[in-house]
Amino acid sequence: GVSPNKLGESGIGFRGSEPAENLVFLDGIRLYKMDHALGYYSAINADVVDEVRIHKSGYPATYGERTSGVLDILTSTRRPDVAEGSLGVDRDMAKLTFAFPMGAYADAWFSVRKTIDSRTTDVVYGRVFEQTFNEEPTDFEMYEGVFDHQDYDFQDAIVKFNVTPNNRMRLGFT
Repeated sequence: GVSPNKLGESGIGFRGSEPAENLVFLDGIRLYKMDHALGYYSAINADVVDEVRIHKSGYPATYGERTSGVLDILTSTRRPDVAEGSLGVDRDMAKLTFAFPMGAYADAWFSVRKTIDSRTTDVVYGRVFEQTFNEEPTDFEMYEGVFDHQDYDFQDAIVKFNVTPNNRMRLGFT
C-alpha cells in the first residue's frame, strides 16, 4: 500500500517504507527532497503537474536502485493555443502560473510560488518540537540552538519548454 508519513515529514511510504527509500522523479529529473518548511509545503508545484505514476512494486529496471517504490511525476505537455495564466493567494502563499505558445512548434510554462506568512509554519514547528522532545514549546530555551519559533520563507519556480518539431516527436526541457 501507499501511506503518508507523520507530522513534520513529507513524502509517502510504499509497503511500510521510509521516504528516503523511494525514488522520485520530476520529468526524469531525480529529486532528493520533497518538501519545504518541515514538510508543510510540497517541493512539487501541483499547478504544473499533469500525471503521476506510482510504482509500488514490479517497477522497470531503469528504476532499480531503490528498495521501496517509485514516484514518477510528469509536468504538463499540453500546448496552449493562446497565452493563459492563473494567480492564487491564500493565507500562506502566493503563486503565479503562466503558459504561452512560442511560434508554431514550441510553448513555455512557468510557475512561481512564495510564502507570504509564517504563522502556519510556526504552528507546525511547535508541533514537531512537541513530538520530538515530548515537551511544550515553552521549554525551547533549555535546548541550545532551538528557538521558540522559526520563520520559514521560501520561493521556488519551475520552467518548462516544449518543442514539437513534428507529429511524432515532442521534446521537453524542465
